[in-house]
Amino acid sequence: MTTWEDLRDEYEEWIIGPLWLAEIERAVASTVRRYNPDTYSETGVWDDAARENLVQEVTATQLLEALQLKYIVDTVANLSHARALLHLSVRRQISLTRRRTIVDNLLDRIEKIRPFPTTPRGPTVADSVLFAAAAAVMNLPRVRIINSDRAPIVFDASTLERVVGIVVDLVGTSCSRNDMSRVLERALTDYVPTILVLDDGGHDEPDRSFTPAEETIVNDVMTYLRTLPEATMQLLALKMADHSDTVVARHFSISRPTAAKRFKEASATLNAALRPLDDRLQNEVVTQLGAFLLNKHLPEISDGSAP
Repeated sequence: MTTWEDLRDEYEEWIIGPLWLAEIERAVASTVRRYNPDTYSETGVWDDAARENLVQEVTATQLLEALQLKYIVDTVANLSHARALLHLSVRRQISLTRRRTIVDNLLDRIEKIRPFPTTPRGPTVADSVLFAAAAAVMNLPRVRIINSDRAPIVFDASTLERVVGIVVDLVGTSCSRNDMSRVLERALTDYVPTILVLDDGGHDEPDRSFTPAEETIVNDVMTYLRTLPEATMQLLALKMADHSDTVVARHFSISRPTAAKRFKEASATLNAALRPLDDRLQNEVVTQLGAFLLNKHLPEISDGSAP
């Protein structure tokens, strides 16, 4: 029977050898049963070839390129914890193949509330207007996720009507599907890209069942994130507001490459805080963090520095 010590030894000698490969194959086999192959498998079935391809993708993309295997070896203390993180890596890789997005689902629902214009596209909407609409939408209450493997509804029916009203008031009655999409993409991009990449698997009901322990975990992570340096907070807020590296560099009086480097470092700090959490708790943290950053730490940018 394979032990955690066996896997650590193999990692030190080979990185990935037959023991790790067997663990990855086991994680893939048990995980794909929960995913509709019509939506998640490139071939429409979870046959041997599809599972083998997924094993290779998880190994190359998640474990090696994203350094998840190194993270597992460096941080966990037992085999069960390692296997749990392997399953998370598999789910993340599968999410990359999902064919629809949350935004697609919302746009379809909005179309039923207020059909988008079918006439030729109107005047281009200024980025500042789109950001103002996104900032307002971001503060609306969202439906929490119960099952992170299904597409979140995000907004209930009444709130979605408020979304439509806000965006149309700011953008204008000529608001197109593309305009609405750009607003939603900005409002819902919470620095965890996979949150936006979900299939059309159904709607979740509001989650009012966070346990006290889960609430404590979220509060602890948010307490830590609120202690990040003000410059880091501003940088994350600027990027969340979709400002370019050039705008960030101008704001901090640094070079563009330095701005990109600092954002990469800030993102790594954020991702490190999120990594130990499951998908549902990650979603809760990034939702709270997004509102916190844009409300408290987004610096004013001159008109000449629009994103």
